[in-house]
Amino acid sequence: MLSYSALPPALIPQVNDGVQIYNYDGVDDIIAEAWVPEGVKAFKSLFLGDPIAFWSKEPINSVSELGGFKVRSFGYAAKTLEKLGASPVFMPHEEVYTALSQGSIDGSMTAASYYKRANYFEVAPYFYDSGWYEFVQMATLASLNTWEGLSEAQQSILTYAMASLGREMQHLTWLEYRQMLTEFEEMGATHIKWGPEDVAAIREAGASFLPEVREMSPKVNEGIDILQGHVDKFYG
Repeated sequence: MLSYSALPPALIPQVNDGVQIYNYDGVDDIIAEAWVPEGVKAFKSLFLGDPIAFWSKEPINSVSELGGFKVRSFGYAAKTLEKLGASPVFMPHEEVYTALSQGSIDGSMTAASYYKRANYFEVAPYFYDSGWYEFVQMATLASLNTWEGLSEAQQSILTYAMASLGREMQHLTWLEYRQMLTEFEEMGATHIKWGPEDVAAIREAGASFLPEVREMSPKVNEGIDILQGHVDKFYG
């Protein structure tokens, strides 16, 4: 499959670009085709409107300061962090707050709205949202047998309902994130924004893993072809 938040970071600059690439330019069609042999119906991707961000106990002012930084991360974000000198680890969300408070990790990474929702600002007062994933792409799956047993009208209603759910999720998570950005002083947190040269370094490090991603399956390779065409337009 081609889940954006499992790809290398910093490839797609805005959530609306992701909607175009997945919903309209063919990536979702490839994902749906890949699921059919498994007896699964895949709907068009849903998107969360807040970025993947991370937070830390001590300030990190640029990519060059990531050396030795022990951070909860995942997937190709973790591989990219490691390539940039950090020491990524994975742990369940339920363990992160305690690990931060006890100093067994230096920071954590997930959807930005978790920073307030899970009170991470209490134990990691430095927040960063630069250079990772500007949104989260999610798949919604159903039994293909059940889907094929529905009438054409029922399929149309369900397809429309899923698209409406996606728009609402995208808006509400974006709204929650934007509201959080106005509350940093109240939370006692500091918002650190890395510069474009740092974001470019993240993108370059992450893009080095794309050949590895392509080898996952022929369908993934097809999806990467579509994605790469857009990346080349975004960044020259």
